[in-house]
Amino acid sequence: MTVGTGASAAAIAAKIRRATIARALRMGLDDWRAVVEAQWRLLTAQCLVWRRPRGELIAQHVASGSIPSISMTPRQWRSASAAAVAIRRAAEHGVFRPRCLVRSMALTRMLDARGIRGSRIEIGVRGTGDEFAAHAWVELGGRVLGDVPQHAESFVQVATVRIV
Repeated sequence: MTVGTGASAAAIAAKIRRATIARALRMGLDDWRAVVEAQWRLLTAQCLVWRRPRGELIAQHVASGSIPSISMTPRQWRSASAAAVAIRRAAEHGVFRPRCLVRSMALTRMLDARGIRGSRIEIGVRGTGDEFAAHAWVELGGRVLGDVPQHAESFVQVATVRIV
């Protein structure tokens, strides 16, 4: 999208809104269903985070480095990718802007509901100067799902977890 240098912020925002609406109108019924399901999964994951006492969210630590061998058909990979896209769309355009842990929890639950097993929530940290950051993402069969792989790789993995 090209915007002239003299364009106002309101004009830029209006162009972005029009482009977003145009993309939404091109989505098929299956895509809309997936986004609605993703929004539900995000809301339930957020409620779980709010309701669980600190330290009681994680069910178990999974042995790091032991990536289970996953045998999935191309159709299952497409379904997993579609779930990740739906979570991203719902997170970016839905009723709230969830953080990475909530997005990861919602994605793993959506995958489980689709019969896709073996996804794992990875947690990593990084420090630059005086700043410290933590991040959560989902891996499935050694692939980063629902996140930019380069972004996830910029964190040092400290835990692989299953959520209650």
